[in-house]
Amino acid sequence: MRKKNGFVLVETAIVVSVLSITLLMLYSSYSHILRVTRSRNTYVHTDNIYSTYLVKKQLEKYNGSVSNFVVSNSSICKLYSDSGISEYVCDIANATSEQITVPLAPLEVDKIYYLSPAEILNLIESSKENMLMHLDATTIDYVKSLGNTSGKSDTGSTYKIMIVKYKKQYSDGSYEILHSSMEV
Repeated sequence: MRKKNGFVLVETAIVVSVLSITLLMLYSSYSHILRVTRSRNTYVHTDNIYSTYLVKKQLEKYNGSVSNFVVSNSSICKLYSDSGISEYVCDIANATSEQITVPLAPLEVDKIYYLSPAEILNLIESSKENMLMHLDATTIDYVKSLGNTSGKSDTGSTYKIMIVKYKKQYSDGSYEILHSSMEV
């Protein structure tokens, strides 16, 4: 008769290694889910509203108005128009100090959108996707969260708003996307 005492140590080592590999895979999936959730945040926080107000004031201080800023800075602000609808997208994150004289870096501004949300929502509903190609998914979700009546005055005419997209970087390499808007 043989004793089976030596086989328990090998079994235990295999079970521990399989469990550790499984837990490692679960942890990496969980951290990925947290990063994705953080990057899809569409709620407006109080500090972002204030930062958007500061962005608007800085643009007005250096350029007179937001519309003057987006029209005069054609190197970083691109005009997209179709069917009488026009909007500007200003990529601040990739701008050099020669291209933009407004100090926006401390506010972590990534992009500035100058558009009418009511017109954009009508585009989404009518499936005219060509005007939406330059907007990222988080911005489209934010515009949808503004609702159908945003961007329209009491008389029914549309007006422009400035949407500021913030990209907050964290020390672990992850980031958070936040939006805030203001009528201009």
